[in-house]
Amino acid sequence: MAETTDSYNNKRYLFLVSTPIQYINALEYIHINGILFQNCKLLILSHSKRTVDQIMCLDDIEKWLSVKTPMFGSLPVILKMIRTLFFMKLRSNEIPVVGNCNNIWNIYLLQKYKRSNISNKGIVLDDGTATVLTLYLRSKDDFSVNISQDNLINKILIFITSLELICPDGLIFFTILKGLKGSSRDIVQIHDYSYFKSIYRLKKKIIKNELWFIGAPYVQLGLIEEKVYKDIIFKTRKRANDLGLSFKYIHHRSESSLPSYINKEETIYNEMPIEIYLAKQEEEPAIISSIYSSALFTLPYFSISIKYISYDIRGKFLNNNKNFTRDMDEIYKYIGSSKHISLEKI
Repeated sequence: MAETTDSYNNKRYLFLVSTPIQYINALEYIHINGILFQNCKLLILSHSKRTVDQIMCLDDIEKWLSVKTPMFGSLPVILKMIRTLFFMKLRSNEIPVVGNCNNIWNIYLLQKYKRSNISNKGIVLDDGTATVLTLYLRSKDDFSVNISQDNLINKILIFITSLELICPDGLIFFTILKGLKGSSRDIVQIHDYSYFKSIYRLKKKIIKNELWFIGAPYVQLGLIEEKVYKDIIFKTRKRANDLGLSFKYIHHRSESSLPSYINKEETIYNEMPIEIYLAKQEEEPAIISSIYSSALFTLPYFSISIKYISYDIRGKFLNNNKNFTRDMDEIYKYIGSSKHISLEKI
């Protein structure tokens, strides 16, 4: 039986987000389920000033009962971690609503909540390709998580809390990704951004002669060689020229710098989630392309007039680990099943 608005508002929630799109999905969850902001506390778990600033400028930030950024600031890492742990320990009975299952803090809070509330379910928001992989693995009863044990923060938290790198069974997943199932004890709640579509009053827009490429720190993260990324950019720029379109590069907030082979004049420095940026524009590009950005899943809910392209670069990744290969196969398999995204070799 579905829960009523009254039953939602008899509860207290602790939201953990680390990216702007996770925050957008948190707002969607609150509004779709009729939850009162006075019952919701927000933790922004990012040490990046740009990420924190982007989230703090988004809708409804002033409505939360409290907003904390415990991992941000000039304190030493260990003190910021103690501050974050202290905040979470005080709120162990509040229902956790987390950004994904691949963040060490999210796993810690989900496990802690499950131990003390065995019959209740924590909630996981949408995080694009990460959600695809999480639900695929959980459908196979694999509850392992993709968390690096080399990261200093992860190492410290695992040591001081004896944390297992396992995501609890029996969660609620709030997602736009249709056709995915978790474990037999999970619940998948599908949404379509109806709240955000209503507030931005989306309408048919003028198509401008542009092709956008959504950048990401693939080279920085060691996923592909720079010459591969450069080749993709050059081919995408040529495609734009051949179609009589202007090439535009969407600079990702996580990129340390603009690649040298991209001109500043063709770069869009966007300080808000691309979904909101696009919704606020009077015009929109003819084509949006990327390698496998999660934005390719979300943007069609904000505009179906645009052609969306994902570049399949399997065989060009530096990581040949069998689990990584499996993960990329699942991501591209799901992209290929979408009626809104064209999957192309490049």
